[in-house]
Amino acid sequence: MFDLPDVPRDRADSRGRRSRRVSPGAWRYRPRRTIAWADSTDPGHVRQRCTDGAGLPVMAFSVQPPHRSKPSRSSSTNSRRERDRAVPAELGGSGAAGGSRWWDGLVDEEVLELGPRRPAPVRWLWILAIVLAVVGVTSFAVRRSAVSPAPRAATPSTVGTVSATVRSTGVIALPAVSQRPFPMDTAAVVLGEVPLFAAVERTDGAAAQGPWSLVVRRRDGSLGRHGAVITYPVSPPAWGHPVRVGRAVGTAVAGGFVWPLVGKYARIRSDLPPPDVVRLALATTVVSAVPAIHPVSGYWLVVAAPYRSGSIHEIRYHASQLGSAAGGLDGLIYTGLLSASGGFEDRLYARSATDAGQVHGRPAVATVTTGGNDVVAWEVAAGTIAYLGYSGAESGPHTVDVLRQLAGRARPLCGRHWRASSPQRTEQRNDFG
Repeated sequence: MFDLPDVPRDRADSRGRRSRRVSPGAWRYRPRRTIAWADSTDPGHVRQRCTDGAGLPVMAFSVQPPHRSKPSRSSSTNSRRERDRAVPAELGGSGAAGGSRWWDGLVDEEVLELGPRRPAPVRWLWILAIVLAVVGVTSFAVRRSAVSPAPRAATPSTVGTVSATVRSTGVIALPAVSQRPFPMDTAAVVLGEVPLFAAVERTDGAAAQGPWSLVVRRRDGSLGRHGAVITYPVSPPAWGHPVRVGRAVGTAVAGGFVWPLVGKYARIRSDLPPPDVVRLALATTVVSAVPAIHPVSGYWLVVAAPYRSGSIHEIRYHASQLGSAAGGLDGLIYTGLLSASGGFEDRLYARSATDAGQVHGRPAVATVTTGGNDVVAWEVAAGTIAYLGYSGAESGPHTVDVLRQLAGRARPLCGRHWRASSPQRTEQRNDFG
């Protein structure tokens, strides 16, 4: 037998309950069999000993008995076990026939045992199981929808009043000729409908880093008429007739001349009388590496923008899709809209454009592009130009007349409807001159 250490009296409260001092992570609860006996040296205490399965002591402590008039909760709760318990006589009890002692309620109480902490439930296993279940259900639903025996039939989408696809007959019905001006927010020009894969957006991301242009017109001027386009900087011409520009000497080019300006060269093209062209050139200066112009009596600045258009929106049709409105042409008919720039009008002065009447309330001009295509163009807003072109074997007055008639039956397309047509985007150099 070994001696059990005495436990101070203040370790038990007034109701006889055991006081437990627990160090975090060092103790755990586990029911053990306890043996209680009276302390002959101290009648006010009862000694307890807890042993493990091998009979080795685990913990020993003393408990003060509760007041006789107020039985402890442990004694009341476990009073029905009195018949099944017996305290050995050598421990202060009466053996098998021992009566109910107040410390009988301490038997089978839960005590503290020194040892490692019991592992907590592994919650991440439940979370993993839930995630796997959700993934399995989703995968099953996706596979089932992918092999559905009755898929939905695709329906053609519409873009406002303009269909995004061509009708099954392949012939597009065009509206009547109109002289109503296009709105300022026009994003494209459409002939009745937008054929599938017919919309093309040609962008020039380096346009702003290239030459800039000033479009100047007389008070009665219009697109390609009674105006001038000044571009800076440009390459010096290899040869040409000399032109006096103030104290400088320039070189004549198609539709105008090139002259030195602030260490580089500038170019002006116009259909104005030569003295007026020289006057506009002398009023030109350079501010922050872009051209600018001083006010000139009788003229106004239409737009200052990059020479090359940063974006061109085109819609292409085969002549057969337009039916009789194509006038017997056999080739490609396309519409286009240029963002604000000066290159197209500069080309008009270099190519000597001809009048094409009125289109949507604006003066229109006809010209031939660098590739030899006939084009009819008109101005939608300051510097923003709409046009219709034809690429095919035919060329001449008949082609221009057909394009002018088609231009009158064209309709504007706003930005939202243009994006809904899913244009094909290509990056290129949008140069006309």
